[in-house]
Amino acid sequence: MLIWLWRMPQALFRTLLAMTCLLAMAGPAHARLIGVVVGVSNYANPKLAREAIPGAALDATAMAAMLRQRGAAEGDLTLLTGQHATASAIRAAIARALAQARAGDRVVLYLSGHGAQVPARPRDPMEPDGLDELLLAADAAPWDRASRTVPGAIRDDEIGAWIDQLRGKGADVWFVVDACNGGGLQRGGSTGASPRVLDPALLELPAPVRGGRPDGSFLADASPMTGGGKLVTFYAAPAGGIAWERPLPAAGGTPERRGVFTWSLLRAMDEAPASANFLKLAEVADAARRALGPPGGPAWLGGDLALPVLFSGDGTDLLAFAQGAAPPAALAVQIAVGPSGTRCPGEDPDRATLTAPAGPLRIHGCRRVLVSLQSSADAPMTIQPWYRDAAGAYVALAGPNGILIAPRGRQEFRFTVTDRDPDSGKPLPSGAEYLLLIAPGEARAATIVPLITGG
Repeated sequence: MLIWLWRMPQALFRTLLAMTCLLAMAGPAHARLIGVVVGVSNYANPKLAREAIPGAALDATAMAAMLRQRGAAEGDLTLLTGQHATASAIRAAIARALAQARAGDRVVLYLSGHGAQVPARPRDPMEPDGLDELLLAADAAPWDRASRTVPGAIRDDEIGAWIDQLRGKGADVWFVVDACNGGGLQRGGSTGASPRVLDPALLELPAPVRGGRPDGSFLADASPMTGGGKLVTFYAAPAGGIAWERPLPAAGGTPERRGVFTWSLLRAMDEAPASANFLKLAEVADAARRALGPPGGPAWLGGDLALPVLFSGDGTDLLAFAQGAAPPAALAVQIAVGPSGTRCPGEDPDRATLTAPAGPLRIHGCRRVLVSLQSSADAPMTIQPWYRDAAGAYVALAGPNGILIAPRGRQEFRFTVTDRDPDSGKPLPSGAEYLLLIAPGEARAATIVPLITGG
């Protein structure tokens, strides 16, 4: 089952694209930790040379050090920074990782630098906004009109194919991106912060023709996959968004310009409990980011966030937890399912059809689902929604802070469910699936909404 999901709780506007249908494959007793870590900090092209971001190299170096501490052998770790982070070198590093990876191995693919957006191929189902995302390597150059490409750039489709191949071998992939591809130049005022934004005029890009839907996949245009390795994605910013850097504390005492996202994430790797899952890691990282003050926003997340950090063990059985918990007494749930369509994502449900679920929801084809949460409590309530697919994988339908509902207030979120691969039309695993609405903390409260997909 593949689901697209998005929500807008209060001030947190984010789009998450989560690839489910992830079934773990049996691996070796001592799975390796493989890393490809890239920090594109400067550019050889004269037009782009002044857009250097030295913090990207520092970020990548610190990420590689963390992976060594977590057990990555030197032969399984590639670090590319500065002039060495060319497109060909990045591709060669990925090729080595593909040759090394075996079932059960864990792969961390980390990219830091400048991004950009260019027109995608017409009606690309993986690009609902009509744009391809790029990572600019050290040898990037302005737009080439003849080939309609940015030389020295890595497209999201290419990255997605690498992730597919790694997962096809049974390797679990954590894809981490500290880059942005947003619009106009901005500055962070007295904090000394600046966005990792490249002026599109320097690349001489054609004017984009945007599609009608936001794209949460950013640089990970991977495919739905059954029987392969797991995938978790962490982004500093959404497609079209801003990733920030600023002077931050360093080991030597003198502040260094670093990516806010990477600095906070690495701090969370040190501070999060040993048993933390990826969602808890994101929560700790977001707390570190908030402690710095503005600018910046929470990370964009995707994939099976219930899994332990670096895939070091089995994930939390959230369904078993929810089955042993009582429903939140002060929460009323209503759901509406949109019409089945020939294209995906489908049409929005009619809000007038919102109703309390009386039994399993039957989903066939491609359907949009609207969930309304009404609180009758006199205090704020936080709900963490999860989706459990037929293969037993979990997808968080909200970010690390969950969905905050004001006293006696209401919040909504949406996601799209399809029982067929939107590219090939092939059936995806289907059957009993679940929407879990969990109230975190000591209350042990949860609501379970069963779904039956396919057939």
